[in-house]
Amino acid sequence: MMKSSKQLQSEAKDYVYNPNTSLKIYLKVCVSILDKAQNCFQSNDLQTAYIYYYRYLDLLTNKLSNHSQLKCDSSSTGEKYTSNIERQEYFQLIKLEVPAVLKIVEDLTKKIDLDYNKLQLSLAKNIATPAVTLNSVGNTLSNHSTYISEEFDEKKFNENISHFNGTYNINMIQSTESPNQLVTDDRNYPELPTLSF
Repeated sequence: MMKSSKQLQSEAKDYVYNPNTSLKIYLKVCVSILDKAQNCFQSNDLQTAYIYYYRYLDLLTNKLSNHSQLKCDSSSTGEKYTSNIERQEYFQLIKLEVPAVLKIVEDLTKKIDLDYNKLQLSLAKNIATPAVTLNSVGNTLSNHSTYISEEFDEKKFNENISHFNGTYNINMIQSTESPNQLVTDDRNYPELPTLSF
């Protein structure tokens, strides 16, 4: 099912983030997400690729930017060194990869929304349009969304009913007093509207 970029963005943001998970693990997750996005893009699954690219950006720029390991160092020397390497890796991703992925997401957004709008337009064309009534000079008098009123042709109506009933004279019906006698039917039939499709 074709979705708009807004719907795909909503799906992309629907993931679990735990701020207590180490920055090192999340950086590996980011690399994995980017690999999945590129694989989907290469196999022309643009919507799934868009979700992964967008999730990658959201994780790096929104979630991990507030990660505790980016804000302060640990007191022990070994952890401080490890934290600095992870920070450098994070800032390298932000500086080098995020702009390229951001450009890909912008291009995909345009493509996905263009395809989505074409589909919506195609679906809209399959819906019946309202009929327009014109006066003698060609000006629009009114818009009818359900039917067009025409002159009622009683003769044509009677012929259609007689054909439907298998009789040839709709004005003759069976008498209630004498079942073998036919009498003239004086009933007036209501005007039926013509439906527009």
